[in-house]
Amino acid sequence: MADYYNNIIHKIDRKGKLLSVKDLTNDEWDVTNYNNYRFEFVEYDPKTNSMIKKIPFFVDADEITAYLGQITTGNYSKTIGWHTFFAGSRSRGLAIKNENGSSVSIVKGTESRKMTIGINESGYFVFKVEVGNGKVGDNGQILPAGDPVDSITFGISPKEAVVLAKAIETYTIAKKMLGINSYIRNKTREQRKG
Repeated sequence: MADYYNNIIHKIDRKGKLLSVKDLTNDEWDVTNYNNYRFEFVEYDPKTNSMIKKIPFFVDADEITAYLGQITTGNYSKTIGWHTFFAGSRSRGLAIKNENGSSVSIVKGTESRKMTIGINESGYFVFKVEVGNGKVGDNGQILPAGDPVDSITFGISPKEAVVLAKAIETYTIAKKMLGINSYIRNKTREQRKG
């Protein structure tokens, strides 16, 4: 089993809500594997700092970097509309809620998650993550089966959106460079031995 790290790429904290983006893979970009970032949406009690509910959402690193990159280039507008990403419980980390002091799964059985990103009328970027019952589609992707059971909505200002997008973009570029350097270093060692 692979080692999972917990590198926080970026975090935005509001009193009662938290959005963090994490990298759970090792320090190098895996050129042969799927590279995921985890968006973690948390609602908590600001008085006690105890978690009310948490919905993690895994998304492909290249896909989210390209999508949010439109913000930093100024190409993102209301005309792009809302974009939806899908993920399921196979992505590790179930959505949980606090029930009588214990963390319990929000959904029993196959869990689907959906994250939607867009701009509202005020110009704020809105991230909405939903969790509900799921079904396995023809391509193996877990899709929603019915209405969402729970959700968390998180809005960020245009300035915060640029900072988030730049943090993800910069982290992704740095990680790819580390991966390429490691790949070259390993190939050079193999050639010296051969």
